[in-house]
Amino acid sequence: MNVLILGCHKGLTRGVIKSLINSKIKFSFIGTKELIKSVSLSKLCKSVHEIEEKDLDIECKNIREIVKSLLSDKNDNLVIPTGIQSTLYISKNAKEIDGFINLYPISDYKTLAMLNNKWEFYLFLMKHKIPTPKTILFDNSEIQHIKNNMNFPVISKPLDSENSFNVIKSDCLNDLFKETSRTKIPLLVQEYIPGYDINLCIFSLNGNIKAWTINRRTDKGLVFDNNKEILQIGENIVKTLNYSGLIHFDLRFNDQDGTFMVLECNPRVWASMLHSAYVGVNFMELAINNQSNEFYFKEIKSGTISLNKNSLLKKLFKPALSRQDFISILIQTKLFIQDPIYELNFIINNK
Repeated sequence: MNVLILGCHKGLTRGVIKSLINSKIKFSFIGTKELIKSVSLSKLCKSVHEIEEKDLDIECKNIREIVKSLLSDKNDNLVIPTGIQSTLYISKNAKEIDGFINLYPISDYKTLAMLNNKWEFYLFLMKHKIPTPKTILFDNSEIQHIKNNMNFPVISKPLDSENSFNVIKSDCLNDLFKETSRTKIPLLVQEYIPGYDINLCIFSLNGNIKAWTINRRTDKGLVFDNNKEILQIGENIVKTLNYSGLIHFDLRFNDQDGTFMVLECNPRVWASMLHSAYVGVNFMELAINNQSNEFYFKEIKSGTISLNKNSLLKKLFKPALSRQDFISILIQTKLFIQDPIYELNFIINNK
């Protein structure tokens, strides 16, 4: 197996590598100079190849040439993208590399681009009658339309934003106008749904779900559970799109009527992927190793992951260590020895 990892997103790239540690899958890395400093610490990293972020522009040929030079004639070739830019790039350009068949599952470029554009994804949801908040594509001409048709508060966000960047809640029309005057338009403006967020994580092949996890953040930590209604929503989407690969959906539970609504999706790896591995579903290993197998996790381990942002060094120098800190230090030390790139910032409390 010849694995190449491509990415410029630090957190998502580290999450992919950490997911491969137990399987001891070695890889070559293609990424920016800053990220190479971190990735090269991994014992699994065979070689690094520097690019600039602009090389991920869809029409740029630099990455194609690097990938071509790293292909193996004797082993299966897999190129794993770790962010949306790299995912779109590989989906668009892989066919342009002579003799290259990427055995890492990725959907077609047109589908990925639609899912990544929040307005186009909203139109898809509406067309297929999948519940989602009332939404408007906003430019300066839409102020009166919002005033007449939207209930406040509302959420505004760029069409291609990630990690909640520039996502703003406005309690009235004046607030919205002030915020949008500082931001590039068009924007998506969505009615705010009182309730809580839910994550649906899926590995799908040709529209068939092979594995999933469902989780949400609480005061106690990240709670994993099963929910047939949420899973059915995800199943309808991936089946309609004949989707292959990893995909993450943001949903919202509506406190007022008890329904679930889809907010947006990330057709790529996601930040909590490693947490899923600790309740029994390692999405990265499945995507690499089980493309043709019938994997369907009817039951996952339910549990709560208590998130802990303190680094190993901060814990070691605390005046007093709790039992929880001591256990976490032992885990982090063991994993650091196993692979220096692995810094575990949470502990597991299974039900």
